[in-house]
Amino acid sequence: MEKTLKFCIDHFSFATPRRMEAAAIMRGLGFVTGDTSADRSTHFIFDNVLTEICYRKEGEPAVWQGNSIDVGKMPRVHSYRLSNAGLDPNTARNALLSAGIPGVGPINDPSSQRVKYGAVQGTGRYQTFFITGLEPFTDILFGVTTQLTKELIVNNPTKYPHVNGAKRISELTFYCPTSEVFAAAEESITKLYAALEPVTDKGRNLDTVRLLDRDSYAAEFGCEPPAEHHFPAVSAMYAGCDLEYVREAAADTGLNVFDRGGKVYVDTRDVIGCFSVFAQ
Repeated sequence: MEKTLKFCIDHFSFATPRRMEAAAIMRGLGFVTGDTSADRSTHFIFDNVLTEICYRKEGEPAVWQGNSIDVGKMPRVHSYRLSNAGLDPNTARNALLSAGIPGVGPINDPSSQRVKYGAVQGTGRYQTFFITGLEPFTDILFGVTTQLTKELIVNNPTKYPHVNGAKRISELTFYCPTSEVFAAAEESITKLYAALEPVTDKGRNLDTVRLLDRDSYAAEFGCEPPAEHHFPAVSAMYAGCDLEYVREAAADTGLNVFDRGGKVYVDTRDVIGCFSVFAQ
């Protein structure tokens, strides 16, 4: 069984104790970053979303702005932030509270960091609030981030193009190990999207997610599903890609690669914790 749902993810993050190695492999696949190593994360920017490869030490929790989770086995996707349009984080927070979404926390003070995602660069600023205890998003850092300087990030007209041609992340796929997790995911994602759809930054977020059960996972990826996490992300799909380049790049990096349904699947589970799927 599988189901495709609308969603609104602003960005998501991979956790690994080998960030520099993982970032180098992703660059080998044709992704471009302007980051240095100073902030201990590496960012890849697309037309609709950004991803981060974050350094996390084995055995230690991920802590950010007062929220904490046990990361568990790495690498893995360990953080999702939903999208909010405009510059006021209360817009999304009030929408979620009005919809009765439980676990909505306070808005954190703005955070900032130097960003170099293109010729136009500067200080990126963000405000976040977390959502806790909402199944099945209970073993990750989960919340909503308002981008206060989006002109430096996905809206940056000078942002670096990816050598592999990737323009957007068009889909994120999750594995549901039980029917209960599947039902909880469908219910929560549907409620969250209904609440945020009027206020989300349309066109500037990852708007499609897919849920898979065990049989669908095995049929698509040809291997056993992950068993370490409650609701793991198992693939990210990149759109606009040069598939011949990706096949050659995957061979150069020594990663396993296969074609299915007109897409190229690269097994990056040991690198970032999920498959990377490339589509034209």
